[in-house]
Amino acid sequence: MAFWFFIVLFMFIVIFRPLLERRAVKKWGKSSKRIQFFVEQSLFYIIILLGYVTLFKYEGISFSFIGWKATSFSAFHASPLPSFFKYLILALFAFFIITVILVAWIKRNKEANIFGEETLASSYHVFTPQKKEEVASWSFFSCLHVAVESLVYFPFFYFLYVHIFHVTNIWLVLVFITCAYYVVQLAFSYDRLSIQPFIIGLFLSSLYVLTESVLPLLLFYICNFVLEIYHVEEEFQRQKQA
Repeated sequence: MAFWFFIVLFMFIVIFRPLLERRAVKKWGKSSKRIQFFVEQSLFYIIILLGYVTLFKYEGISFSFIGWKATSFSAFHASPLPSFFKYLILALFAFFIITVILVAWIKRNKEANIFGEETLASSYHVFTPQKKEEVASWSFFSCLHVAVESLVYFPFFYFLYVHIFHVTNIWLVLVFITCAYYVVQLAFSYDRLSIQPFIIGLFLSSLYVLTESVLPLLLFYICNFVLEIYHVEEEFQRQKQA
């Protein structure tokens, strides 16, 4: 019975929620009802988070076993990934963190605008507030997005493939997790059917396998959220100047 609970949760994450998200984008994403979009998607993230916690509690599986713990160098050295790949992932992670710190410093000192008007894909304009009254619902939605993608998606995909489907080849595990993450992002097929989501999925899945912890993933998503906040601030500044 537990097997089917895992399958149902997997189907909801990978197929059902993205399809509903795509429907919501067409219905509310480009209208004045963007708040409804944020509220609806927040509800789906809450369902996923509660379903995930309930399932693992019901099965008696420790959350530290699925990465809800601090990482260590012993986990890094024990990882089955090749050494060059390990250090490449760490270097990319460090580069991203340094970039966020640099952006924060530039914004604090008001040296220049960081983001051009055409920097991001068109899906960005649906997932970020365009009016002041949308900021609160967007912030709540974004916090849930950060929590679910970092604390649930990658640990759940890893547990499913390794402990439920018994995939033993670590490279196959990485590919399967990356593909699952890629499918989750396909609500915007017109500008997300690219190599970028696949690369990000491969990077984050490798980071989880390497550290056996969700903390680096959580840090990555929090930093990405900080960049989104800076971008939103710039968009509002442009609106005032227009």
